[in-house]
Amino acid sequence: MPELPEVETICRTLAPMLVGSAFARAELVWPGCVANGSASDFETSLAGSLCTGISRRGKYLLIALNHSKWLGVHLRMTGRFTMMDGGADRDRHLRAVLHLKDGRELHFIDQRKFGRLALAIGVDGLRHFLRRLGPEPVIDDARTSHLEPGHDGDGGGPGFEQVPNPDFMTSASLAARFSGRRAPIKSLLLDQKSVAGLGNIYVDEALFRACIHPLRSAGSLGADEIGTLCQAIHDALAQGIENRGTTLSDYRDALGESGSNQAKLLVFRRNGKPCPVCGTDIIRLRVSARGTHVCPRCQVDPTDLSAPTNPPKPTRTQ
Repeated sequence: MPELPEVETICRTLAPMLVGSAFARAELVWPGCVANGSASDFETSLAGSLCTGISRRGKYLLIALNHSKWLGVHLRMTGRFTMMDGGADRDRHLRAVLHLKDGRELHFIDQRKFGRLALAIGVDGLRHFLRRLGPEPVIDDARTSHLEPGHDGDGGGPGFEQVPNPDFMTSASLAARFSGRRAPIKSLLLDQKSVAGLGNIYVDEALFRACIHPLRSAGSLGADEIGTLCQAIHDALAQGIENRGTTLSDYRDALGESGSNQAKLLVFRRNGKPCPVCGTDIIRLRVSARGTHVCPRCQVDPTDLSAPTNPPKPTRTQ
């Protein structure tokens, strides 16, 4: 599933091709990809709309349109966008074609059919669309650098700058979320109400960087550990963005190119290989029904009484 770095990369690669372009019509190859309202309402609302900006919130891609409308996209497991010339060959997993007035086509491709497109009308509609998301873990100018503030095309009214600003993740926000919680720390980090944008890849990477076992109860973490974890989340995501995302199977950016972060992963899908810090073999276990990758020496299992009491605590700078 595309996580925050992958969606951010799609945002950055799609923006130069789409901002300032107008949609001629929407062609829903599979109408089930529309999350709210009817397919005909979606097609009618999108036709003639001008793209005034592109941004991201958590794992959601937000395409700003004139007349105070937004196209929200959740890629889920296998969704992706590719800009094509008009009349180009179509992928067999094509679910929607957003035709531009200049003849180009924005293809929404989704093998598993879990991805969704939704139109939000007005700021209240956008707030409702994003209502389940917790703090944003990345403070980055890219969130607004692709926008055209105040520009609303032919129909007056506010521009994209009215998108509600999120709260940003801090050690204090994590501590408040974890306080008194007995659930495994990994489970809470995967909950989008705790931190928006994290998924299996970057949670495993962040917990390894912080030397925290994914089965540790969230409420057992001390202030220093939470501070270390907060920084580790920032670092893991920043590395993913720098490397244009992690491609393990389906992920591609809007140019159709793979990411390179898979070559930089420290533990994820490296079970049986040596830990880059201590050399112990990385193991795979299940936490909340999710495959999880751990160094059993660097990340002490809270249920293992034979585990070392002083595991390595390196500074993770990879």
